[in-house]
Amino acid sequence: MRQILINVLGNAVKFTRDGGRICFEVEEIVSDDNIARFRFTVSDTGIGMSEEYQEHLFEPFSQEQSGSRTNYGGTGLGMAITKKLVDKMGGTIDVYSKANEGTRFTITVPFSIDENADIDARTLNSENARFPEGTLIILAEDNDLNREIAEYILKGAGAEVISVTNGKDAVSAFSASECGAVDAILMDVMMPVMNGLEAAKNIRALPRDDALSVPIVAMTANAFAEDVEKTQKAGMNAHLSKPVDGKTLVHVLLEVIHGDISGDISGDF
Repeated sequence: MRQILINVLGNAVKFTRDGGRICFEVEEIVSDDNIARFRFTVSDTGIGMSEEYQEHLFEPFSQEQSGSRTNYGGTGLGMAITKKLVDKMGGTIDVYSKANEGTRFTITVPFSIDENADIDARTLNSENARFPEGTLIILAEDNDLNREIAEYILKGAGAEVISVTNGKDAVSAFSASECGAVDAILMDVMMPVMNGLEAAKNIRALPRDDALSVPIVAMTANAFAEDVEKTQKAGMNAHLSKPVDGKTLVHVLLEVIHGDISGDISGDF
């Protein structure tokens, strides 16, 4: 499902000019005890496709050779792979497009419901989860969009946020704060200048009373056991794998701030 959406959304971005609009909608259209069927719709105001080309869109190496689409390059395999993945999942994919007006992809996929799934206690009362007044969090994230989203989530839950774009600035921000003022540090692992692991080690080594106790939560696209182990060795308290769910993010931070967990917590953002 991830690869399907990357392919379709990637094309929407590629073929939509600056100032255009892309809309991504997800809807659960039916569910019973065993199956939940979801509809994913990606629409854009991009350059669109001719009716003739749409008939061959899902064929391998298919590319529209006339008009401006030729200038965008690509192998012509993306949509063929997408169609095979959708078929493999027992779903359907439909396209509606007009040249110079835009394109809409509609993908419907059934998902089996896990009857034995454990319900994470953090999600049961997550709707109104908020940080206590005055909670201060340092957010270190080099990606502008990811940083903006994380900052929006944290501030929406009542936290004050100091945002930086690399590990070195995270260390500096913590060093410049009053002892005990920072309640937690949310740290991306892969950053320029200084990565999150080195930043965490430097913070833990600072000669101040709260350097060893301030909770540090790692954010990374790598969710393998060895990656979690690296964050633990760097002195981080928890590990969140990207993409991170906003509710999980808030609850993990609340838990590390209040000392309820440490180590191998992981989630999706």
